[in-house]
Amino acid sequence: MIYAMEFPLPGIFLRCKPSSTTKAKIRVIFGKGEINRVIKHLALNDGESLVGLVFYPEKFMMLLAKIAHGFAVSAHGVNGFRHRLPPLFLREGVAADTLSHLVGGIPKIDLPTPEYTHSCWFGRVCIDGVCFFTVKIRLFAFLGFPTYIVVVGEDLKSQSVPADAKRIFVSPW
Repeated sequence: MIYAMEFPLPGIFLRCKPSSTTKAKIRVIFGKGEINRVIKHLALNDGESLVGLVFYPEKFMMLLAKIAHGFAVSAHGVNGFRHRLPPLFLREGVAADTLSHLVGGIPKIDLPTPEYTHSCWFGRVCIDGVCFFTVKIRLFAFLGFPTYIVVVGEDLKSQSVPADAKRIFVSPW
């Protein structure tokens, strides 16, 4: 049995104001005949299990945010976008954003992809005239874990979308 956290879309996609409330669901993943392969892959010893774990959604969201930030900086450079995550990492003063505003999940069940352990890919989302770089992260894809999405910052080089567009569109990278 494996537990995976599921999150709603980032609040910024839903035009919600930043909130300190974090919503999360726990998905239990298991399959007939798969449990032994999973135990072997995770190098669990006899008698060890993942049952009874305590979950801290904010800590997991922070991990996702840090992975995404590093991935974005490696691709776009430190000056390639207007950063949104560092104030949350540094906890300096009051951040305008919150984790649930910038970090979320893709609301669909992903089938296991045995060819990948983990995967990350870029995207771009424009919301009401502002274009943002996003990073999608799928940890433990071979187990069917969910895909998470992190808004890392504003695209400084893009052609802006008219502010009166009042729509959200996603373009693949």
